[in-house]
Amino acid sequence: MPDPVTLFLEADHRRWIFPLRTPLVFAQTDPKSLREHVNLRILNTNEKDGFVTGLLAYSRKDEHHLRRVLALDPFATFFLYDFVYANRKSFPKPRSTDRHVFGHCFHRGQPVDAFAEYHEFRRKKYDLISVHGHFAQVDVFNCFNSFYHHDVTTFVSSRTGSPAGEQFGQFLRQLNAGVSVACFPQGLYPAKVIGNAYLSFVDESRKLKAPGVARFLDDVVLAAGTRREVEEQVLELQYILDKHHLALNDSKTLVGEKGVRFQEKKLDRIKRNLIRKRESTKRGYDEDDDESDGRLDDKEREYLVSLIRKPNVAQEDVELALTLLRDESDALGLVIDPVLDKAPHLLRGLHRFIELSEGDDECLWPAIESRLTPNRVFPEHDLFWYARILIDYFQFDQSVADLLIRIYEHPNASPIVKAAILETESLEHGFADLKETALRAEGNLLLSSSAMVGLAKVDRAKRNHIFKYVSHHGPHAAALMKVAGKMVG
Repeated sequence: MPDPVTLFLEADHRRWIFPLRTPLVFAQTDPKSLREHVNLRILNTNEKDGFVTGLLAYSRKDEHHLRRVLALDPFATFFLYDFVYANRKSFPKPRSTDRHVFGHCFHRGQPVDAFAEYHEFRRKKYDLISVHGHFAQVDVFNCFNSFYHHDVTTFVSSRTGSPAGEQFGQFLRQLNAGVSVACFPQGLYPAKVIGNAYLSFVDESRKLKAPGVARFLDDVVLAAGTRREVEEQVLELQYILDKHHLALNDSKTLVGEKGVRFQEKKLDRIKRNLIRKRESTKRGYDEDDDESDGRLDDKEREYLVSLIRKPNVAQEDVELALTLLRDESDALGLVIDPVLDKAPHLLRGLHRFIELSEGDDECLWPAIESRLTPNRVFPEHDLFWYARILIDYFQFDQSVADLLIRIYEHPNASPIVKAAILETESLEHGFADLKETALRAEGNLLLSSSAMVGLAKVDRAKRNHIFKYVSHHGPHAAALMKVAGKMVG
């Protein structure tokens, strides 16, 4: 019978900010051994070997801003999914009250569909605005990276009991080398479960008097009968957040009234229809679901294509195209240059778009090759997704290998980028030696484990001979080596 935690991890893997295969492959190979090593060695307070400090990585939030992410090794990843799944009864779907809460949680023992929850949140938001007339939409600034270690640990202990809370506290503390802020992992379903539950202090506060309140993670909507009431509640919310070291994002605070759907008064009719069609579709631009009820008519398609072809195309129009043009035969050719040049933060969405688009992909190789020039500077986010596009959508030949090596040797190729290349199954064109060299280099558990995954197709006897060197790098590496020895190439 499949391990339920492995299934949980499998279902969420594609949605990671940096979806490395390595933690997933280790969980699929031997979840029992991972769990035993975490429980008997890492969480055993009599042992000196705790969780390895997470590697810092930076994903793009938009064209100019970055999001700080902690990249986890296979043990830390498995612990997080195992911990939340084991304590899933402590994070149930909130009961319906006068405060409407949506987001990541468990219902009847299973994780809820977060995308469906988001659409429920949007519908409730418009319902509240329709009923009460005035609204404020606010966003908690840098929310998950602003969580304070001791506050979150205390909250988790209150939900799960002290022993489990202490284990989670150890995880956060060691993951961030003892620093009490920016210690919370991002982009993983179980982290969002805890974060969503932790933010329940917003919904539970009786100091918040707005008759209409809805929240999805760190997005909050307040609705009331007058603009003055709404503005007073926005101020009150800030006092509530400040007690937890949180604040509102002033650039995303919006106050409005019924009949004006946020910024839609500035849009023409076709653009409003396209935005509403995107909202009603069953997927986002980087979602798994390939069903769509957002088909375009000829006029809408022509309009959207004209937006994409503008030299100064807006980033929001590029995102709109990634959602709604997926089924068009020439869609990839239309969106690839705008994404690569104008909206590189949407590279993750482009990766998914390539997989699901039905059109010609001949434009893809020259677009990637022409940009990966030796003298061009990229942040690690871009390098990671260029590597994933090359690995996932091209046959591994000398040309692809040369570009991947160019990425690997780029000055901004961080461990998360190198791990994405090392974990590929291909061994030709010098990649077997590259992985063996990385495996022998002591000091980076994520790179070592990725190299192990990348060497899975090597003859088992030779592979185990290579892996024996890892046992000298410490107990964690040795434990991973034993699991890696069971991998099927």
